[in-house]
Amino acid sequence: MVKRLILKILIYLTPFVILFCMFFCFETYDYFALQKNPEYPKEPLSSMRCIMVKHPTKVIFGDSRMANLDIDYINELTGENYTRLAYGGAQLGDSIDMFWLATNYCKLEKVIFGVNFYTSKGTQIDNPDSQFQKAVPYANNVFRFATNMNYWLKALANLKHKVMNPIFSALGKPERMVFPENPPKDVIIPEPEIGQKWRLDMEEYSDSIQIGMQDYDFQDATYNALQEVIDYCNENNIDLIFVLPPVHDVIYERVVEVNNMQDDLRGIKEFLYERATVYDFEIRSDFTASQDTFYDGFHLMLENKRLFARLLFTNTDEHPELVDRYIHNGVGIIPEHLEMEHIIYTK
Repeated sequence: MVKRLILKILIYLTPFVILFCMFFCFETYDYFALQKNPEYPKEPLSSMRCIMVKHPTKVIFGDSRMANLDIDYINELTGENYTRLAYGGAQLGDSIDMFWLATNYCKLEKVIFGVNFYTSKGTQIDNPDSQFQKAVPYANNVFRFATNMNYWLKALANLKHKVMNPIFSALGKPERMVFPENPPKDVIIPEPEIGQKWRLDMEEYSDSIQIGMQDYDFQDATYNALQEVIDYCNENNIDLIFVLPPVHDVIYERVVEVNNMQDDLRGIKEFLYERATVYDFEIRSDFTASQDTFYDGFHLMLENKRLFARLLFTNTDEHPELVDRYIHNGVGIIPEHLEMEHIIYTK
């Protein structure tokens, strides 16, 4: 009787087991960090699970501009093993929270921290509505993750594309992706018809950003949180490097200058210069003025993403005018086996 009951239960559960197995095969967050998911990381959950499962030691934090970096290309350049924990829309406070999560799971050796004005305004610390905080329950509870309808819908969309893409290829049509962009792939060229979607009209886009950046304030709580990160890295012999990514001149002129943010940004930079190594790309030049440099004034296009990576991780002679390197206590990104040049300032 007991055996028969167990058999019936197993038969009853089998469809659900198969269904959940399919879900984890096609879910787009790589929850168990078993896939080498090439998709553009758009939300914090993937990064959180990567920390919990893989325990990386060399990490990159930040928003989509740092997520834009091609991690395979960086690892090939440096001969080291970096993990990209940046994602689209990450606020500075999200990155700080992600750092502290990493300290609980990882023996960190090198931390690269993207910082910029666009993701640092207002309340950044102890914000219950942050992307990071909203993802915490799902990162800590696999059952909650596997029963969330939104994650199921994304898995089903991924499954549909996996099935349909061979058909599209056979018909000579472009393949479909779950996510609308994939910046780490340097072969992606935006189609002309989506130019407006990618905000190539940067003046209009800048004006929309300018409104959100009015009354810009980098709060004392954010400074204190950064100081805690810096102190922890100093105490635990972790190489800490802050990176200020480049922006198009139009963004600078129509957002920073219009809102009189120059003194605020100068104060942030001086705070970082005095305490840690900083790679500052917020420098105006022919590169940042060109219409061929960015998708939208923030995100670099095509080969420019690789140039950004080379300027960060090697001693290339290309465009030394694009970056000021402020080296603090000898800490730098470039591996020790590569000669360091073009150092602007040494503490």
